[in-house]
Formats: sequence, C-alpha cells, structure tokens
Amino acid sequence: MKNIDFKKLVTDIGTPKLIITLSSLVLLILFITALAFMAAQRREADVFRASGSVIADFRVFYLENDFFDQNPINSNLGFLMSFTDFIEMDSRFSMRIDEEADIFYRYTATQYLIIRYLGSMNGVANPIVFRQSNSLAQEQGSTFGYRLDLADTHTVHPKNYTDFYLEFTAYQRELMSRENVIATGLRGFSAELLLEFTYNITIPEHGISESVTTGYRMSLTTEIYNLTLLGDAGASFNRILQLSDPPPELTLFAATVFVAVAALGVYGLLRGLRNLTTDPNPARSQALFLLKKYANEIVVSQSSLPVHDHRILPVDDFRDLLKLAINLNKHIMCRHDENMAEFAVVVDDNAYYFRITFNEYEDAKIEVREAIEFGEPKPEEAVSKK
Repeated sequence: MKNIDFKKLVTDIGTPKLIITLSSLVLLILFITALAFMAAQRREADVFRASGSVIADFRVFYLENDFFDQNPINSNLGFLMSFTDFIEMDSRFSMRIDEEADIFYRYTATQYLIIRYLGSMNGVANPIVFRQSNSLAQEQGSTFGYRLDLADTHTVHPKNYTDFYLEFTAYQRELMSRENVIATGLRGFSAELLLEFTYNITIPEHGISESVTTGYRMSLTTEIYNLTLLGDAGASFNRILQLSDPPPELTLFAATVFVAVAALGVYGLLRGLRNLTTDPNPARSQALFLLKKYANEIVVSQSSLPVHDHRILPVDDFRDLLKLAINLNKHIMCRHDENMAEFAVVVDDNAYYFRITFNEYEDAKIEVREAIEFGEPKPEEAVSKK
C-alpha cells in the first residue's frame, strides 16, 4: 500500500478549496447531528405502563326490628352493635397494562381478632395480649392479556367474636380469682376485628412485582362502632418502564462544543470562499491592487514598454514612482502578463522603472531576456527585483 503524500495532496487541491471542503464537511456533520438530535427528542419513548388499584366497600345489615326498615343501613350513620346481624365486606381489584403480557397474581383475605390490655405495660400503651388470625380466602393464578379484574366478598358476624371476647374475659377473671392474682390496676380489655385484602401482582417479562393491601378495622367492645379503612381509600400502584433508550440530554458542555465547532466551521468556510476569490500569489495581488487603485494614473499597454533607448533607473517603491508621475503630470506606463507587472515613467532620457515579479523562476528568465534585449546592464542600472 502506497503512503499518501499529504503535502502533495494539499498542494494539488489548493489551500482555499481544502479549507472549504473541510469546513463544509464539518458543517454537514453538525447539521446531520442536529437533525438526529431533534428527531430523537420528538420520537415518543417506548414505555411499558402498568397500573392497578383496589377498592374496598362494606354493607351493614341489622336484625329484624321495628325501628329500622332499611337494610343495609346507611353508611353515613354510626352502627349499633346490639342491632347488627352481619356485615358484608367487598374488595375489587383492577389492573391495566399497555401491551399483552403474562400476569401472575395471588390474592389473600385474612381476618384478625385482637384483644388489647387497657393500660400501659413496660412502656407500651394498650399492648396486644391476644391475636388470632383466620385465612378467609387464598387464590392464585395467571392470565395473558391487557387487564386483570378480581373481586371478592366476605360476610362477618360480629356476635361470634363478641361472644368469644366475653368468654375470654370471663375465663381470665376466673383464673385471677382461682390463682389468687392481685388485680390492682387492672382496667380491663378491648377487642377489635381486622379484615385485610392483599393482592400480589407479578409480570416476569418486565420484572414488575407489586403488592396492594386494603381492608377494614372495627371495634367489638363498644355499642356504637364504625368501620375504619386500613390505608388509603384506593390503594394502588403505577409503574412506567422505559423500554427504549431515553433521548440524549442537551448538556451545557455539549451545547458549548457544538456552537464552538459550528462557529469554527462557518469561519473556515467564509475564509476559504474569500481566499478562493483572492489571488493566492501575494505579488500578483499587489500588482492587481495597484492597477485598480491607481487606474487614473496608470496606462496599460499590451506591448513592451518603450524604454529601450532610455537610461533605466530602478525604483524601490511604487509610491516613489507615483509621486514622480504626479509631480511631473505624467502617466505611469504599465505592461503585465502572467509572470510580472512592469511600471515606468519616462523623463527625458531616463526611464524610472518599477517591477513586480510573480514568480522567482520567471524572474531569473526575465533577467536573461533583458540581458539579450538591452545588453548587459550596468550594476548601478540593475533592475530591482520585487
């Protein structure tokens, strides 16, 4: 494989064209990057959403009596334990997901009877002295789809638990009397009933595992009672999973680099375009500048300057030649080609001469040609090389 001569490559292409090419390439890359970034920002993220909630409700039914003719009883009222026949407690679970998937669930309903000591013991207020749990329902399974709906209802007869509580406290008093336990400070006990509904949800495909619990608490050792919801009114969960990579963030550093590179690309492009329209040869650029600026003072000729019969006096600076022409009210004669530009002002037998050579090699050839045309110049009459 041949090594690339980058110096030759740059020379062949030309510096202005190379600058324009590289700057345009940089700007094109930045433009494509900006379009890709905006497209990524506008593209909707590929997400997976899963949401579920459980709602609990209850209905209180009284024994047949002559005072209440409506069953179930209005839930806005306080309930009388002595009138209560049974209570129905409902739980309804609903879940929705964005796309079909396998949903695994496990549902449990558990009932707790709790008896507390009314007082303080070892710094604990109203400590639990008896706790009994009873599993009312257990269900598990799976489904494939966009949704899952479960519902269950349980009936509670408070009288069964109040009877148990009364038996417990009566037996406790009997034991205290029989075992001669000192009852000083004993205030008594209280009982409450808890019913919990728990739903465990798993979606293995997306690594989702959620659990929601709700239920009710009711006091058994009071005539007027209410059912208090455990937790929030609507226990729920809401999961959003990012399935695709999030769009890139525009940081201050990235924005600064982008603007800096873009500014550099624009500067390079403008500079390349300017250089492309400018002659790369500084000597030629100088000659063209003089011809344009002093067009009224310079007479351009296509033939050689008529200075063969004159004594040639070199001038080191064009401004000196210009002053001479203005002071003597003469025009500056000029001839130029692809190699050089010659300027002269003829005054009597003298020709004040100024030359700009565009190429050093051509300058050597011109000296040889002049030696042939004009004869070997005297040292003091040598043409100044510029």
